[in-house]
Amino acid sequence: MVSGFVGTSQLETSKTFHLNTHQKNSFAGDDIRTHLKDVYIRPGMLGDANDFLIGAGDGGAGGKAPGWKEWQKKESFHYTEDTLTSEFNSKPFNRLHYRIPPDIAVADFDLKAFFGRSYDKAREWRKANLQQAKEIQTLCTLTGNAGLQFFFRIEKWEDVQRQVREACSPLFVSGLTSTALESIRVNGQQVVVAPSHVDCHDGEGYRKYNLLDGGTREKRLTLKIRKL
Repeated sequence: MVSGFVGTSQLETSKTFHLNTHQKNSFAGDDIRTHLKDVYIRPGMLGDANDFLIGAGDGGAGGKAPGWKEWQKKESFHYTEDTLTSEFNSKPFNRLHYRIPPDIAVADFDLKAFFGRSYDKAREWRKANLQQAKEIQTLCTLTGNAGLQFFFRIEKWEDVQRQVREACSPLFVSGLTSTALESIRVNGQQVVVAPSHVDCHDGEGYRKYNLLDGGTREKRLTLKIRKL
């Protein structure tokens, strides 16, 4: 068990555990199983189920919020089939976290920050440039805050920032520059992945994380991670 995370046996007794009371914004256990089996834990993809954690938030301290840096340390538990069977039948958990292993790097583009904290401008740019995102040819998450996350398998870690920026160069069009690349997340860090629902704290409620080109099972099964 990772330090700082609440295990399944502790859920009922933890005084700090926040359940998401917005039932309609939660995702079902079957939705998580679909993403894990069709995409994340297929051979050659992101790893095994031990790299994933499931969390719940009420939009406050238990949720993932921009500018709130402690969300990665909050209440979550490891994914197991038994967990989904026992917990998801009655509790509306809404976040799936991925703990990045040693051979993966994630390029995290904060388009909202780049476009002056405007969600509408960020979403408009992203929608207009999805083809450029597809040209990067790797697993990509469309985040709830109108951002983009690209997953790469790193074979040589020397100058990894240059490698990732070059791989993402098709994005640098229509006014976007490499400064939109907020961070490159690596071993031991976490990212929220699809099909999570996250309260973006801008008055608009919860927004869903989606996979680029992952709308059908046939497409999900063709997704891959690019090696650098």
